[in-house]
Amino acid sequence: MNKKAFNTFLESFPKSFFSFIAAMPSWINEKLRIHRVVKKNKKNLIPAVTHVDRSARIQTVKRNQNPLFYDLIKEFGRISHIPVLLNTSFNVRGEPIVCSPEDAYKCFMGTGIDYLVLGNFLIAKENI
Repeated sequence: MNKKAFNTFLESFPKSFFSFIAAMPSWINEKLRIHRVVKKNKKNLIPAVTHVDRSARIQTVKRNQNPLFYDLIKEFGRISHIPVLLNTSFNVRGEPIVCSPEDAYKCFMGTGIDYLVLGNFLIAKENI
């Protein structure tokens, strides 16, 4: 998936993880993607989503907002010790944003993405 070099990806993580990563006040609006500064000593934990100036586009997630996504992030954190997932618009350059499971599968198959989560299902490209 190609993104402009200056446009960092968005990371999603549990709201409780915010003060561990971010060096700014803990005010958050879950509906917004807020630019914040990643703490110097945490930058290497999430390099794919931290810009060179340590800014980050942060989305916090609470369980009561989206239990399935929250549980996915928490499980990834249990395995990796870093409860952060890359979250970006699901499309490729020149194509509209994915709006259905069929769109998601088509986009998934046409990219270098290894896994696709659709609801309660995890699809691994290696198994197709």
